[in-house]
Amino acid sequence: MEDQYYGRTDGFAKGLIGTIRGDEIVGLIKDPDFPQEVDDSLFEDNIRLYLGEENDINRKILSTALSRENSQFWYLNNDITIVCEKMDYQPRAVSNHSAS
Repeated sequence: MEDQYYGRTDGFAKGLIGTIRGDEIVGLIKDPDFPQEVDDSLFEDNIRLYLGEENDINRKILSTALSRENSQFWYLNNDITIVCEKMDYQPRAVSNHSAS
C-alpha cells in the first residue's frame, strides 16, 4: 500500500493522519487472550457505543458500510481516533527508482 500520511502540530498536541489496512486494525483490537474476539475494553470511552444502535448517526454509518455505495465509506467515515500520552512514529524511507 502506498504511504499516505499527514502530520500536524498545534503546540499542545501532535497528530498523524494516515491510511492503514483493515487487517492491521483487526490485529490492534484483538483480545490477547482470545484472538478470535475483540478487546472490548479498547472502546469503553467511545461515544458511538454510548449513543447505541438506534442513534441516527450510527444507523447512517452502518447503512453506508452495508450499502452498494460502500466504496464511499472511507470518504464518509474515515477516522479512528487514538488518544495517547506518547507516540513514536518512524516514517519509512522512500526509495527513488528511475525508469531505465
